Amino acid sequence: MGEVATAEDWIRMYRQGVSGVGIARIFNVDDILEVLTTLAAAKEEDPSVADEHAANLATQVHAVESTLPSLSLLTPAFRARVEELAAFVKENGRMPRQSGGGREETSLGRWLHAQRSNVDKGKLDPRQRAALGALGAWESPYKARREEARFPGRLRALAAFQARKKRLPSYRNRDDDDERALGIWLHTLRQAAGEDRLPDSFRRALDQSIPGWNL
Repeated sequence: MGEVATAEDWIRMYRQGVSGVGIARIFNVDDILEVLTTLAAAKEEDPSVADEHAANLATQVHAVESTLPSLSLLTPAFRARVEELAAFVKENGRMPRQSGGGREETSLGRWLHAQRSNVDKGKLDPRQRAALGALGAWESPYKARREEARFPGRLRALAAFQARKKRLPSYRNRDDDDERALGIWLHTLRQAAGEDRLPDSFRRALDQSIPGWNL
């Protein structure tokens, strides 16, 4: 069992721009109010805690805003939504929910859910995805857990394909559904690696089992 996080750990992460709710999730704290109470006391005792939190959160938001002019594929509507999302995260320290909030949060939460669906369908442009990713963790945690559970089996299938065919699968092969499915998965991994989104555990397993998988 790892070390239990202390109040100092919570305060340190809060200074870095992480919200109280986010800290509770990171450290698996069941009593969120305990975290929020601790942070409130820390801010009361040392105003720099709140100042550093606000400054680091603003820096994260600015990282998105500063990339927007170079994202040529962003439509005005998409860009406007990203700017709304940046403002929401800056004010609330979290991503919007689809329900339980006000009308504006609900609308923004539903839009963000639609972008998650576009990721699953392979329809979200990488630069649009990067703009959202600069704001923090916005993609579904359930999807990440599902991909982690599926990874070993898909890796074995990929290794078996390579051993059998002496090559890697291609997503362009429309005559073989099995190869195309493996090829699409491999292409997705390569994209994730190029955008520095591929988990280290995935990369190590691929490097060990499929040398040259990302060439």
